[in-house]
Amino acid sequence: MKKAEVLWALHVACTKQSFRSQEGIAELFRKMFPDSEISGKMQLSREKVRYLICFGIAPYFEQTLKDDVRFASKVVVCFDESFNKIAKKQQMDVAVRFWDDASNLVVTRYLGSTFLGHSDAPNLVAGFKKTLGLDKIKEDKEDNYFESQKMVQISMDGPRVNWNFLELIASDLKKNEDDPDLLNVGSCGLHVVHGAFQYGFLKTEWKVASFLKAIYNVFKHSPARRADFIECTKCETFPMKFCDCRWLENKAPCERAIELVPHLKKYFDANPNLPKTWSVNTARELLQEPLLLPKLKFFCVIAADLEPFLTLFQTPKPMFPFLHGALKDLFRDLCDRFVQPSVLKEAKSTYKLLHVNFEDAKNCLKLSELQIGVSTELELKKSTAKDVDKHKFRLECKQCLVKIVRKLAERSPLKYKFVEAASCLAPACILDNPGQCKTWMDSCLQILLAAKHIGSLVADRGSSQYKRFVSSMEKSVKKFNEKTDRLDTFFANLLAKDTDYKELWIVVKLILIFSHGNAFVEGGFSVNRELLIENLGEESLVALRRVWDGIQYAGGETGVEVNQAMLRYARGSHARYKDYLQKKKDEEDDAQQLSRYEREEKKRKKKELEELEKERELLQEKQKQIESKMKKLKK
Repeated sequence: MKKAEVLWALHVACTKQSFRSQEGIAELFRKMFPDSEISGKMQLSREKVRYLICFGIAPYFEQTLKDDVRFASKVVVCFDESFNKIAKKQQMDVAVRFWDDASNLVVTRYLGSTFLGHSDAPNLVAGFKKTLGLDKIKEDKEDNYFESQKMVQISMDGPRVNWNFLELIASDLKKNEDDPDLLNVGSCGLHVVHGAFQYGFLKTEWKVASFLKAIYNVFKHSPARRADFIECTKCETFPMKFCDCRWLENKAPCERAIELVPHLKKYFDANPNLPKTWSVNTARELLQEPLLLPKLKFFCVIAADLEPFLTLFQTPKPMFPFLHGALKDLFRDLCDRFVQPSVLKEAKSTYKLLHVNFEDAKNCLKLSELQIGVSTELELKKSTAKDVDKHKFRLECKQCLVKIVRKLAERSPLKYKFVEAASCLAPACILDNPGQCKTWMDSCLQILLAAKHIGSLVADRGSSQYKRFVSSMEKSVKKFNEKTDRLDTFFANLLAKDTDYKELWIVVKLILIFSHGNAFVEGGFSVNRELLIENLGEESLVALRRVWDGIQYAGGETGVEVNQAMLRYARGSHARYKDYLQKKKDEEDDAQQLSRYEREEKKRKKKELEELEKERELLQEKQKQIESKMKKLKK
């Protein structure tokens, strides 16, 4: 019976149902299955499902995760913040990434959340340490599951406050010279690519974003306008919503806008008396722009260049060894559009590629040779714009590309030596350039040794074992498919059970847990939004996230093993719930007593102040009398 209740609670968490919807569910089950003993004994209600999830199943998943982290040799921590509409606070989600020996895979798991009022660097440090249990050493050793010395990297996106946070946390965690250093491999590559694309197009002042927002808002909450649009144009397709924070996701809205431009022109011409709102005025104005379609086309062309990178790295799988190669190819593809081929041919190394002087006209193609895309060229030829405006458009396209590649060079992980050196574990690199990979592996070992994450014995033996591995594993490397195979599974099959590669296996596991981006934490924000319900407390949201993460880790609700340990946690959930309510009541009582004491203290001080004021008035009156007598005596 208890197992059935647990399974149903798992289903509620997995399908993100509200606790309120569980009222009367036990009676429904008894009516559906009148001949079942289990359904007859099940006791489910809104409150019971809530405490079963929050004080039974969630603590079980939390404890199993803490046990896994406790036994992990090294850990990468990922974090990000987003606004929680119910709590009206910044919610800082923290995830841990480590090698799971049970499955021989790299896993990324949701650890917990902290709710912040201010999200400046000191508050982020405090929230980060609180979530990891580093804010204070607990008396119970079981609770001290996380050791700061295990941490090799903190994965984050790139706002300045996060870089300030990284400096503070690095100095805070390093208690003495023997403690390992955090390795900095840059901010999330996904954010950098999104940001570079946004930066480049904002600098053009083409108002592409304004146009896409305007046409969406014109029809967003107006059934009348939508009906008029369909009647006028015979088109039942409408503009898509523009995403402000992830600009590359706006490729689809832009393609929809290109499709709708003729219909939009027809609609606005037929309806001259629309309200003079910002959306209507902006859409009407930009639809008259002769170069609108070429600008939208160029937006889609560059987005298409960058989109495969996001698709490839929007995954929790170990992709760090592929990061440098993918970013370098992306950077070179963008440069191909406006840089002389001879210049790119000479810039073979990453350093030379990042330091090409784009200001020098000799290094760049002529504007007429600029690769702006076939579709853009076609729309440009069809445009009725003047030749001088077309020339200016090409110049702006070049400036946009320059801004994008500069921002990538400035912010992307490409400039970090360890990111490039980690390419030694990319099977294609091992196959194509084994000599370079041996050099890269030595660089990795030197960096890890200098940061005190491996010992000198592991570094020396790992280097020689890697050279032997590269020479003997050519056939196995050829079979690896980057799109379908997992890198952790690939290396586990080759190295995990082979004692000849013992030290190399330690190094490989360490490199593979490095984070290539914050996709996992970012994806958690969507889960948070789906779980948010009015009056849902912070503790309940964190508990639901833990249960949802545990279910996903198990491969779905049917993959969760309802073992004796989980059942023990479930049976003890009511007692923990009562303890929680009592603790909360005691805290409220203490707060009320404190408040009562503060009121009484305030009254006492006020009364004392009034008495002192009266005494001062009396003294002042006596002083006046004395001064008056003294004047009389002097006369």
